[in-house]
Amino acid sequence: MDQELPILTIKLEGENITPSRINAILLRDLLENMTRILIKTNQLTKITKEAIDLEFVLLTHGSPSVVLGFDFHEPQEVLFAKKEENIKVLEKALISLDHFQSKDDSEIKDIEYQLMKDWNEFDKFLKKGVSQVTFNLNHKPSPLTTCISKISIVNMQNKLKLPIKDVKSVEGQLIMADFSINALKCKIIPFSGNPITCVFTEDQRDEIYENLRHHVRIWGEGENDPITKIFNKIKIEKIESLDKKDQGYFWDNPSIDDLAKFHEANLDQQTKSLYCHIWPENEPIDDFITTIDLWRKEELVRE
Repeated sequence: MDQELPILTIKLEGENITPSRINAILLRDLLENMTRILIKTNQLTKITKEAIDLEFVLLTHGSPSVVLGFDFHEPQEVLFAKKEENIKVLEKALISLDHFQSKDDSEIKDIEYQLMKDWNEFDKFLKKGVSQVTFNLNHKPSPLTTCISKISIVNMQNKLKLPIKDVKSVEGQLIMADFSINALKCKIIPFSGNPITCVFTEDQRDEIYENLRHHVRIWGEGENDPITKIFNKIKIEKIESLDKKDQGYFWDNPSIDDLAKFHEANLDQQTKSLYCHIWPENEPIDDFITTIDLWRKEELVRE
């Protein structure tokens, strides 16, 4: 880490770039786009609840290029933990850019799609005489560097045309695992609805085994039944074990007394207090049943 450099530098190169000078509209668009990217990255990662507090602190030049520098507001007064969180968001944003620009044909998750579209907005800079935009995160002895060019942005635009991966999360009890080489499936029983089939990889085998019959939250690419359109299958990408305190009484098989205490139910009420005299005792039971049936039909007509 170079202590003399700002935490983030952005270098613009191209035929319309003049050393130490940048068009005001281009600068405005750059700042607005970077702000959207950092906000979206923070929303996806949930690293911090606060906005990334960066200031524009440097305008210098390379040859022939212009370099913009950004650093944290009053860094000597920023709490270490908060600064580390902000650095993580910047790091995730730049790593995502590398992922979006890679040549592989992997599908993009639904939650990443908008972030990739924001990065793709740099295409308009490349159409205004900018040939390359280089980002340098000065947070470690070996800085993280990545860039956008006309070639790399084509890869991103191709990925935007691919099907979007529908990422879902499910919470429930993990059961019925099949560890056969060609199977690797299990089921999760959610709090409501039918059991959902889960597909996992060989690398996830131990984690699945450890969490069997435990309360978990899983994330992954979801699939819907082609006929009913109901979500019924998920390819596990991440699994989180949940503490017992989050489970309530769902999996604990509590006694009636325990349930009553948990829901603050009053069991002191006598059965006689629930008695309601709606039918004469000397009338035939068949007449009572016929009358109840008639009342139900009348209720259905009113509805």
